[in-house]
Amino acid sequence: MIDYLQLLESNGVECVPSGKDRVFICCPFHIESVPSCGVHLVTGGWNCLGCHEHGAFYKLLSKVANVDEQTATLMLRDSSNMESVIKEISGNLNMEKEKTVKRFIKVKSFNDKFSLPSESKKDFVKYLRSRGVDLIMAQTYNIRCGVEGDWFDRVIIPVVDFEGRMLGYTGRSINPKVQLRFKTLRAYEGAMVDALLGVSWFKVNVFRDQRVPYVILVEGVFDTFKLQSLDYYTIGRLGTNLLTGNQISYLLGLTNKIIIFYDGDKSGIVAAEKTKKQLEKYFQVYNISVEGKEPSDFTGKELKNLLSEVI
Repeated sequence: MIDYLQLLESNGVECVPSGKDRVFICCPFHIESVPSCGVHLVTGGWNCLGCHEHGAFYKLLSKVANVDEQTATLMLRDSSNMESVIKEISGNLNMEKEKTVKRFIKVKSFNDKFSLPSESKKDFVKYLRSRGVDLIMAQTYNIRCGVEGDWFDRVIIPVVDFEGRMLGYTGRSINPKVQLRFKTLRAYEGAMVDALLGVSWFKVNVFRDQRVPYVILVEGVFDTFKLQSLDYYTIGRLGTNLLTGNQISYLLGLTNKIIIFYDGDKSGIVAAEKTKKQLEKYFQVYNISVEGKEPSDFTGKELKNLLSEVI
């Protein structure tokens, strides 16, 4: 049974008893000095008499704990571990406190702007196949072609949040002979700091709330696509900064084992070690990054041999 009272009080919320199974708190959705938000301690349901906000407990917990709703759901899932989640993730990891207004890109406008690769677009198809992506995979991940403006001759990959809503997209040049100011371009409406690549694959291939035996963490879109195409549980990063609290919370909901498989250049090797140190507080962590190689450089058989010792 979830201890809703303990969840509130451990987040510094003053609870005023009102009957056997009910307390009143100052509503976090508006400014007030007299508690007007009633919380039922058996069901977790709540309703504010002042601003009329109401809903499930995870929504209230998200507000009082200053975390997103994904993290609040995880805290409810294992309320006995709630304090350590707050202290470790929100404190030690310096989880972002500023509230960001999320905006999303409509999939239709994205699809109207960019076209799907086809056999007639030979340069795009050649590039995608060189990165281990066939036309079926391109359609599955909604990978598109840029044919004009700044996006000319770029493969366009959508970036989504944990709920599958499009935050933005990234475009990678397919022509190495053309000198461009930026090898990769990004456009976004929402905050991409928490974005993870390949989340949509888990929604299709993993049952809701099912935990998986491991997650391989890579740093590139094509590494993500290749390993997922081989049925490895893989999540990709946009860069190699330390993970945010929201990203760690999402991974905690998936697994207790992380396998870091970053690019083998100098920055990737250093980042892999830093990430390993960061995640060891929460997961069983392995770092299998290979100096001088990217995950997509390995054949299927080579990957199987490399991963066999840690999976």
